[in-house]
Amino acid sequence: MMIRGAGRQNLEQSAAFIQRLEEVASNFRSRAAFAQAAGIPASSLQSYFEGSEPTRVTLFALADAGHVSLEWLARGRGYKDPHPQVPDGYLALPFYDIRKAGGYVYPLVSGDVAEFTYLKLEWFSYPGIEPGKLFLIGVTDSRVAEISSGDFAVVDAAWASSRGTPTKELAPGTYLVSQRARLSVERVLSRVNGVIELSGSPRTSAKRRRIGDDGFFVHGRIIWYSRSLALSADKKNSPSRRKHPNGTP
Repeated sequence: MMIRGAGRQNLEQSAAFIQRLEEVASNFRSRAAFAQAAGIPASSLQSYFEGSEPTRVTLFALADAGHVSLEWLARGRGYKDPHPQVPDGYLALPFYDIRKAGGYVYPLVSGDVAEFTYLKLEWFSYPGIEPGKLFLIGVTDSRVAEISSGDFAVVDAAWASSRGTPTKELAPGTYLVSQRARLSVERVLSRVNGVIELSGSPRTSAKRRRIGDDGFFVHGRIIWYSRSLALSADKKNSPSRRKHPNGTP
């Protein structure tokens, strides 16, 4: 059956809207985080990706959450940005305040974003980085000497490992992991057939954990950490102990 005239145009407009919506959603850690930021149910957002048409009120909420103009999101016209949102050279990262959850993983799972924080991209940039996979946490427990409780850390979720990807390759480095939903920063020495070898403490030998066993998961690789946060590019005002713990991934 051929689709003509207005029907074809409507399909094309719907596909173009979904493409723009996907572009906005890619800046969030997950679609659930996007829905949370817009104040709508995750199921409603999913229906828009499947072709349902949002109300104008919902369009306003989606545009505001995604920091894009309503005209661009709804019709693909005009400027994408309503006005400059992020300083040149900086990236807006979602901040998951796991401290309020007592160091447990729940804010990451629920996508409950407290706020967005601007950080200078050159501090942790590397070839092939996916900005939409990055998020910021306040460290609550660290088994790595150079990172302390209270530090801030940028986590790259592209390096996460789950039950669905138990043999996903993990390069040696510093990672955010959880055991029985409790988060900690650990040093990964190797990964063989889904078994992760962690360095342990100075007084204990290396320990091994299998993805999924006893609630063990890897949530991402820590690509930057600092004692404090700052927007200024001035060296004397830059975050203290600002470092990239793994080199270039």
